[in-house]
Amino acid sequence: MRNKYNWIRLVIVQLMFLIFVTGLQADITGIVYKDFNLNGQIDDDNVTKDLGVMGLTVSAVCEDGSTPSDTTDANGAYALTVATADNVCRVEVDPSSVGLYAAANSQGSATLVSMVNDGQEHNVSLSSVANYCQTKPDVVMAALPGYWD
Repeated sequence: MRNKYNWIRLVIVQLMFLIFVTGLQADITGIVYKDFNLNGQIDDDNVTKDLGVMGLTVSAVCEDGSTPSDTTDANGAYALTVATADNVCRVEVDPSSVGLYAAANSQGSATLVSMVNDGQEHNVSLSSVANYCQTKPDVVMAALPGYWD
C-alpha cells in the first residue's frame, strides 16, 4: 500500500515540475506583412488589405544563448519559443529574398532588427515602392505585371 502512495506522489511531483518548467517558457509571436499604406497597422477593411508574407525566416538570439527561429506561414505568422522566462531577444527578419524592405515611413511597426521581451507580440511591416498605395488614392492606374519588380 505504501508503494502505491509513493508512486502517486512521484507522478504528482513530476507533473508539478513539468507545469513549472512549461510556465517558464514564453513565445515571441507576430506577423510579418506588406503594409500597403505605410500606417504601421495591419489593415483588413474595404479600402486596404495588408497581406502576410509567407516563407521568411524570423530568427532570434536571446540573452540565455538560445537561438530560436521560425518561418512565416501563409498568413505571415510566426512563433519563436524562448527557453527561459524574463529573456530579451534580438529578433531579426530578412525580407530581401522576396524583394521587400522595411516600411521605414510606417508608424507603430517594429524594425527589421529589434530587441523584444519574451511573451511579447512583435509585428513587422514591409513594403516596396511598387506596392505603396495611400488610403484613398486620387488616381488609379493599371500596372503591367512584372513592370516594377
